[in-house]
Amino acid sequence: EEFKGKTALMQKNKNNEWESISWDIFGEKIKSVAKALIDMNLQPGEMCAIFSQNRAEWAISDLGILATRAVSVPIYATNSKEEAEYIVNDAEVKILFTGDQAQYDKARSIITNNSFLKLIVAFDKDTTISGENSIYLDDLIEKGRKLNNQDEFNSRLENVNPDDMLTLIYTSGTTGNPKGAIHTHRSFMNVINPTY
Repeated sequence: EEFKGKTALMQKNKNNEWESISWDIFGEKIKSVAKALIDMNLQPGEMCAIFSQNRAEWAISDLGILATRAVSVPIYATNSKEEAEYIVNDAEVKILFTGDQAQYDKARSIITNNSFLKLIVAFDKDTTISGENSIYLDDLIEKGRKLNNQDEFNSRLENVNPDDMLTLIYTSGTTGNPKGAIHTHRSFMNVINPTY
C-alpha cells in the first residue's frame, strides 16, 4: 500500500521483453490467491508446493499460500516425476502450483490416485490442462477477486505466530531420500532483522 504504483518485480515475457509488476498489482494478486485458497478450505499448517522455475508467479503463489497460514514447499524445477512425487507424499501436499507444460504433466501423473494432492494450479495459460482438479493461476486469481471472505483473510494474517512453520525445504541430501528442513516465520525474520 505504501509503494503502490512503484515497481515490485520485473521479468521477461514470452516475447523476451521486460515487463514490470507494481506493488499494488503484486499485492492484489497475492491477496486474491489467498482468498481463493481459503475458499477451497485450505487450513493453516497444510502444505502447498510450487514446482516451477523462478518467476513472478512463483512469488505471488508463495506469498498467497503464506497469507493463508499454510506452508509453502518448493520443488526443484528440474525434479523428475518420481522426485516431485516423493515430496508431495512426504509433505502431504494438498495443492501443487506448476510452471511449464513438463512440470504440469508430471503433476498430472502424480495426482492420479494420490491420497494427498487435490488440485494443480498451472501458471501458464498456454499449458494444456485437463480434469476438474486442474485450474489456471489467472482463473484462481479471478475467483479470489470475487470472493467476500475478507474477514477470514484478515484474521489469518493477524494471527500468524512467529513460530508457525513457513516453509519446508527439501535438501538434496548426500544419502537416501531428501529430508524436509523446517523454517518458521521467526527464522526468516531473523535473517532479515537479527534483533527480531
